[in-house]
Amino acid sequence: MEKILLILTIILSVFILSTCTGIINLPPTKPYSPSPANEALNQTRDLNLAWKCLDVNGDKPVYDIYFGTNSNPPLVKTGLTSQSYNPVELSYNTTYYWKIVAKDDKGKVAEGKIWSFKTTPLKWKFETGDGIFSSPAIEENKIIYVGSEDTHLYALTENGQLKWKFKTGGNILSSPVIGEGKTIYAGSYDGKLYAIGPDAKLKWTFSTNHMIVSSPAIGNDGTIYIGSWDKYLYAISPDGQLKWKFKTGDRIQSSPAIGEDETIYLGSWDNYLYAISPDGQMKWKFKTGGVVTSPAIGEDGTLYVASWDKYLYAISPDGQIKWKFGTGDRINSSPAIGDDGTIYVGSEDRYLYAISSDGELKWKFETGDSIRSSPAISKNNTIYVGSMDNNCYTITSDGRMKWKYSTGDWINSSPAIGEDGTVYIGSDDGYLYSLKFSSSGLAQSYWPKFRKNLSNTGNVNE
Repeated sequence: MEKILLILTIILSVFILSTCTGIINLPPTKPYSPSPANEALNQTRDLNLAWKCLDVNGDKPVYDIYFGTNSNPPLVKTGLTSQSYNPVELSYNTTYYWKIVAKDDKGKVAEGKIWSFKTTPLKWKFETGDGIFSSPAIEENKIIYVGSEDTHLYALTENGQLKWKFKTGGNILSSPVIGEGKTIYAGSYDGKLYAIGPDAKLKWTFSTNHMIVSSPAIGNDGTIYIGSWDKYLYAISPDGQLKWKFKTGDRIQSSPAIGEDETIYLGSWDNYLYAISPDGQMKWKFKTGGVVTSPAIGEDGTLYVASWDKYLYAISPDGQIKWKFGTGDRINSSPAIGDDGTIYVGSEDRYLYAISSDGELKWKFETGDSIRSSPAISKNNTIYVGSMDNNCYTITSDGRMKWKYSTGDWINSSPAIGEDGTVYIGSDDGYLYSLKFSSSGLAQSYWPKFRKNLSNTGNVNE
C-alpha cells in the first residue's frame, strides 16, 4: 500500500509541476519486489534475479547490477535494459548479496537496497520405495550404498544415479559395510546376512533365527560380526561359514565395535555391554539400567556407550566404569568422538550433547524432537545430526546452529560425510539426500561417525 501511495504521489506531483512550469524529470523509483525475496533460503543454483522499477516520465531505465558473497557486493554488470539478471552458476549453501541501481537517460539515479538470499545445500535426492533407517556406506570410487525399508539395498553414483538395487526378503534397517574385494554386507528383517558383490551378484547368505537390525562389523582377518534378534552374536567367515556364535540374554540391535586388540564390544536388550574375544569367549560384561546402544571406542580404548536408562557411560577396556552422564530421556543414538576427545550424542529429550572426555557437559543443542540419529563430525569440526523433527542439523563445535535442512519425515538415519564434504543422510520419507555444506570430509578422529569410517566397518584398526 505504501508503494502504491508513493507512486500516486509522484504521478500527481509530476502532473502539477508539468502543468505549471513544463515537464520536470524525476528519477526512477527505487528498485523493489526482489525475486528471490530478501533473505530467502534454499534457493536453486540456476535462479534468475528479478525486480521491479517504475519511471513516471516514461523513460526506459537501465540497470547496474551489484552481486557477490560480500555484504557490500561489487559491480558485475552495467547498462542492463531488462529487469532480470542471470548470474553464473552459484555455489551450494552460500549467502549472496545483490543491489540494483536504476538510471534514466537524463542522468537521474535511484539506488535500491542490498538484498540477500541463500542457496540450497541439496545436490540431489534419490527416492526409494519406503523409509530409510540405514546409514550410508561410501566406497572409494564414490559409490554410495544404503538400505531401505522397501527391502532393497541400493548402489548409487555420486551424482545420485541408480547403479543397481538388490532385493532381500525383508526391510533393511541394518547399515551396509564394505569389505575385502568391495563385497557389501547387509542384514535384513528376513533374518539373513547378505554378501553382495560390487556387480550386484549375490555371493552368499547366512541365516539367523530372527530379524537383523544390527549392522555388521569386519575384523582384521575379514571375519564378519553381526547380532540378531535371536539373542546371538555371530562370527562368520568371509566365505559365509559360521565360526562361532555367542548368546546374550535378549535380542541384539546394537552394532558391534572392534577394539585395537580385536575384542568385540556390543550391547544387548538384556541391558549389558559385552566384551568378547575373537574366539567367541566372554571377557566381561557391564550392566546398565536399560537397553544398550552401539558403542564407540576412544583413542585410549575407552568405550562410550549409551543406554535407555538415559545415561552415557564411559567404560575402561577392562570393564570398569569411569563416569556416566545423565540426559533427560532414553538414548538411542550412538556416540561420535571429535578430534579433541569431545563425545557427541543425541537423546530422546531433543538435545545433542557435547561432553568432555572426563564426563562434563560442554554444551547442549536443542532440536524440535527426539534425536535417534548418530552424529558425524567433519574435518572443520562441524557436527551433523538428524532429528525426528525432520531436519538435518549442522552445528558448530561450540554448539551454535549453522544450518538446518528439512526433509519430508523423521530422520533416524545417521549421516555419512564424503571425501569432498558432501553429507549423505536418509529420511523416513524414503529419500536419500545428498547435501553440500561447508565441510571438507570426515574428521580424522578415532571414532567420528556411526560405524567409525566411510566403509562402516566398526573397526578402530581401519
